[in-house]
Amino acid sequence: MRKTFKVEGMSCINCARTIEIGLKRKEGVKEVKVSFELGRVHVVFDENVVDEERIIGTIESLGYRVIDEEDDGRELLILSLCGLSSVLVVLLMLGVVPGGVLAQFLLSTLVQAVGGWKFYRGAYLSLSKGVAGMDVLVALGTSGAYLYSIFAISGLVAGSPFFETNIFLITCVRGGRFIEERVRKRATKLLRDMLSAQHSEVTVIEGSEEVRKKVREVGKGERVLYRTGDIILTDGKVVRGFAYVSEAVLTGEPEPVPKKEGDKVLSGSVVEDGFVEVLVERSYDGSYLSGIGRLIDSALGDKPKIQRFADRVSHYFVQFVIAMSLFVFLLWMGKTGDVQTATRFSLALLVISCPCALGIATPLAVAVGVSIALRKGILIKKPSLIEVFPKIDLLVFDKTGTLTEG
Repeated sequence: MRKTFKVEGMSCINCARTIEIGLKRKEGVKEVKVSFELGRVHVVFDENVVDEERIIGTIESLGYRVIDEEDDGRELLILSLCGLSSVLVVLLMLGVVPGGVLAQFLLSTLVQAVGGWKFYRGAYLSLSKGVAGMDVLVALGTSGAYLYSIFAISGLVAGSPFFETNIFLITCVRGGRFIEERVRKRATKLLRDMLSAQHSEVTVIEGSEEVRKKVREVGKGERVLYRTGDIILTDGKVVRGFAYVSEAVLTGEPEPVPKKEGDKVLSGSVVEDGFVEVLVERSYDGSYLSGIGRLIDSALGDKPKIQRFADRVSHYFVQFVIAMSLFVFLLWMGKTGDVQTATRFSLALLVISCPCALGIATPLAVAVGVSIALRKGILIKKPSLIEVFPKIDLLVFDKTGTLTEG
């Protein structure tokens, strides 16, 4: 059985790796493809050995959430809390607001507990699966700053506290992820819309009544009504009505095609004007649009050579950063003998060395490229070939009347 799950909480390529490793260890799971840029996990499994609920349970046990619809409300609320705390701690440091170090400690504790919990959980779950990601670096960096500040106000170490550090770090990282997620969703909107078509509803004619049904529940032989502006989601034959239908995405034909009784229509085309009642000839799983969705899934699972290299680098980068952070601490301790200076430089290295860009850049670029091409009527089946495009000397098109003549 093949199933696609919509997953919330993947913030870097190592998150995708964590899910992939966790699911592959599950008995009955045959194949796993994680599309980080679209927030989807594609699983092929034996339903006689493992069911859908256990797969969802495995994903959620890794610290991620399987969702039906995207909800940014909770993340926005936590981000607002962190942002407000950042403003307050600056006012406290400047003496504009009374409260001193105690108030800074309380704000820092609140942000570390509420805003930092996500990083602690992510770090624990990824490390338990043998994968170290960005959450590990953020958890170590913010915890180090927070604990050092507590030791400083307790007199256990020399130096001044810097409670503002962990507040700013958590706020910036969560804010950056939030913005990145919005950009990623906007860039891949067309692809996500194509892949989400299976959850859309259509108007089915039952006797003299119009009934709304999910397209996956519509079977062969049923009649579906499409009006102006509707995307046709079922393959079939027009049995009533007349409409001009755009098939640009499917065939490259720029002009709307007239459809009358007896004409065939393909899923994925758009009703530009008029209405048609379509007799369904294939269920959604066997439809043209579903086939395009499977091609897109396959395309996004195809990794270019540069992405495979970036994945390998990202996998070992965190361990390298932690080792370098320890080296920097020892180096500055030996040079200055000042714990505060050594700690500051060590923490700075931890928090700025994020491996995410290595893993995010290529898959996001591929997704955007596939999305732009699809918007222009070009379906890229193998994105890894994009790497050879600059080396192409000759292109041959077989699209008589549209790209060529004769």
